[in-house]
Amino acid sequence: MPRIPLTIDFESAYSSQYSLSKMTTAEYVLSEFFEIIGVSVKVGDAAAQWFSGTHDEIKAWLSRFPFENDGFVTIIQNSHFDGAILEWILDIHPARYFCTRMAARPLVVPYTKSASLKTIAPYLGLGDKGEEVHTFIGKWRRDFTPDELATYGRYCCNDVELTYGIYQQLEPKLPDDEKDLIHLTTTKYTRGKLLLDRILLQTRLNEVRAEKAELLCRVGMDTPEALMSNEKMAEALRAVGIDPPTKISPTTGKEAYAFAKTDAAFKELLEHDDPMVQALVAARLKHKSTQEETRLERLIAQADLKRPLAAPILYYGAHSGRWSGLDKLNLQNLPRAGALRRALLAPKDHVVLAGDLSQIEARITARLANQHDLLEMFRLGKDPYRWFAANSLYKKPEDMIAAAERFVAKTCILGMGFGVGAPKFFLTMQNAGVSLTLQECKRIVNTYRGTFHHIPSLWSLLDDMLGIMAQGGRAKYYPVIFGKEFVQLPNGMRLVYPNLRRDTQSNSYVYDSHRGTRSIWGGALLENIVQALARVVLTDAELFMARRGFETVLTVHDELVYVIHKALAEKFAVTLEKVMSRTVPWFDGLPVSCEVNWGSTYADCKGSWRDKKAA
Repeated sequence: MPRIPLTIDFESAYSSQYSLSKMTTAEYVLSEFFEIIGVSVKVGDAAAQWFSGTHDEIKAWLSRFPFENDGFVTIIQNSHFDGAILEWILDIHPARYFCTRMAARPLVVPYTKSASLKTIAPYLGLGDKGEEVHTFIGKWRRDFTPDELATYGRYCCNDVELTYGIYQQLEPKLPDDEKDLIHLTTTKYTRGKLLLDRILLQTRLNEVRAEKAELLCRVGMDTPEALMSNEKMAEALRAVGIDPPTKISPTTGKEAYAFAKTDAAFKELLEHDDPMVQALVAARLKHKSTQEETRLERLIAQADLKRPLAAPILYYGAHSGRWSGLDKLNLQNLPRAGALRRALLAPKDHVVLAGDLSQIEARITARLANQHDLLEMFRLGKDPYRWFAANSLYKKPEDMIAAAERFVAKTCILGMGFGVGAPKFFLTMQNAGVSLTLQECKRIVNTYRGTFHHIPSLWSLLDDMLGIMAQGGRAKYYPVIFGKEFVQLPNGMRLVYPNLRRDTQSNSYVYDSHRGTRSIWGGALLENIVQALARVVLTDAELFMARRGFETVLTVHDELVYVIHKALAEKFAVTLEKVMSRTVPWFDGLPVSCEVNWGSTYADCKGSWRDKKAA
C-alpha cells in the first residue's frame, strides 16, 4: 500500500559566520547557537501549514503528525539537514525518508548540474523558490516582528509545496530499491553508530603538524606560504643547483612547473643525493597535500560533538551511481593504513564489521568481455595476479614471482581493463614506489592487451554502441540496454550522457556533464558500466540485509560496513559472506566473492576473518 506523504521543511537562524557554508551540518545543528525559527508541514495534498515557537512548542505541534508511522513517508528536500533536526533536536524518528535532493541526482542533475530547490523546481515547471530567507540573515526568533514571521512562514510553505511537487514527479520514476537506498543513506547520517577516538585523532594531527614544521625548518623557511608559490619553489630549487622540472599544462597548453605529487620528475627528487633537495621536495609535497590534516581537524570537531559519527555520504555522488563524500568530510577514501580508519571505533560490546567485494570490477570486466581464462582464475579462487605475472609478464614459475612483480600484475588486472596506457601506468608505478622505465611500461601494457585480447575488443564494441546511443538507436548487450543518450542497468536506473554527439574537430564522442564537455570512448564507457554494475551487486546485498533488520553504518565503494554485537560477529560474518557472494540473477556466469572481517576499529576490517581465525 502506498505511504501517505508528510512533507516538511525547517527554517533556522543563521548569520554570516554561523552558517552551513562555514561548518558541517552536524556542527551547525548541534551548535549552542542553533535555533528553529519555524517549520512547515504538508499532509498529502492538503495545503502546507506553518508554525513558529520554542523548540518544545514545535515538538508538541509536530506530535500531531504521524512521522513514526510506517504508513507515512517523510518528504524532505535535504534529508541530512532536516532529518538531523527531527532526530537530534526534537527526538522524532521518521519511519521512512524520501529526499528530493537525492532523488534528483540520477534523474535531474545530469541536465541541471545542480540539485538545489532553486534549480530543480523551475526545471520541472513547478515555480520559483523565494528569496525572503536572505532578508532574515543574522536574526534569531526573538528578533522577528509578527509580520516578518508571517512572511517567513509563507516562504517556508512555498518551499514545502515545491518539494512535494518534486516528489510527485520523481518518486514514480525511481525503482523501489532506490527509494530504500535513499532512506538508508539518510539514516546512516541521522542514526550513526560509529564512535571516534579523539585522543588518537589529536595525536596524529599533532604529528602531522610537527612533521611539517620540521620540514620547513630543514629548508630554512619560517612559514609554509613560501612553498605554496610555484615561483618561490622554483627559486629554492635553483638555489641548491636543481633545474625545476617542467611539463606542458593540459589546461593552457603552455610550459608549467611540474610540482604536483603526480609529477614523476618532481617525485624523483625525493631520492636526490643532496638531503636539502630531498627536504625541499618533501616539504612542498607535505604542505600542498593538506587532505589528512583537514580530515583530522574535521573528525576532531565531530568527536567534540559528543555523539556517534554522522556519516555524510552523497547518494549518486558519482556518475556510476556510487556514493561519494559530502559535507566537507569525505569518508569514501580513507587510507588503508593510518590513524583515520583506526579512529573509527565500535561502541562497547560491539565490533566494526565490513564485507568487501573482491576484485568486483575486474570480474565484471572479464565477464562482459568473455575473457574466459581470467574468469576461470576468479571462479576457481586462484591467484590471477601471480598467474598473469608468471605466464605473461615475466615468463617464469609462479613460485618464483616476487612481491613487486605480483604487485605490477595486480595493478594491470585491476586497472588496465578501461584502457590505461603506458604513460599513466608509468605514473601509477612511480607513485607506488615501483621503478619501471616508460619502455618497460609499454611492454607491460601491450602484454596485458595481448593476453586478455577480448577486453580491447570490448572497447571497440562499445565505441560502436556510442554511435547507436548518439543516433537514438537501441541495442542490448548482456545485462545492459543502450538507448538514446543512456545505458539502462538491470536495476532500472540509467547512466545518462546528455547531448551525446561526435565532435567534428576531435572526431570523438563527447557529452555535456556538470563539469563541462567531456569526451567518452569505449574504454571509458566500459569503466562507467562496470562501476555501475558493481554498485548494483553491492546494493542488492545491502538491501537484502537491511530488509532483515541489519543496516549499514557506512557504504564505501565496494564495501558494506556494519556495527554488530561482538557475540554475533562470527555468525553475522558467515551470513554476510553468503549474501555478498550470491549468484547474480541478472548476469549468469559472473563469479562473485567477498572478504569479511571485523574488529574494534574500522582499520581491523582488512582481509578475511577466516584467515585470521586460521592463524
